[in-house]
Amino acid sequence: MITHTSPESPNPTIRPGSERRQSERYGFIGIAELTDPEDAKLVSGRVSQISRGGCYVDTPKTFPVGTSLKAIISRDERTFVVKARVIHVQEQVGMGIAFLDAPQDQLSILDSWIAESPSASEASSIRLVGNR
Repeated sequence: MITHTSPESPNPTIRPGSERRQSERYGFIGIAELTDPEDAKLVSGRVSQISRGGCYVDTPKTFPVGTSLKAIISRDERTFVVKARVIHVQEQVGMGIAFLDAPQDQLSILDSWIAESPSASEASSIRLVGNR
């Protein structure tokens, strides 16, 4: 399995293998349709992890690191639409994408999905117990 890291990542001082995540990730099941607006290439896949800053899409077909995309993520009759950029690729496995400038109405959809995540409610319970 080959992992690629973008030299154009939001924080270029981060090195491969170091902690790159800026938002907590949550287990998530959804469908992603990713389109490269420049060549109209479409890749579909299954979203397996999501955060407020991006997601991981399981798909054997990937875009190169740095590709700008339009991402449409669907779950439970709701759809989240956002500009995104490929920041991590695992050949024939999937890719990590970062969300870019999501409008507030779209962030409210994303926030509702995160709030519904079992791992989000477990994390809240752990923080509440730890604060006693």
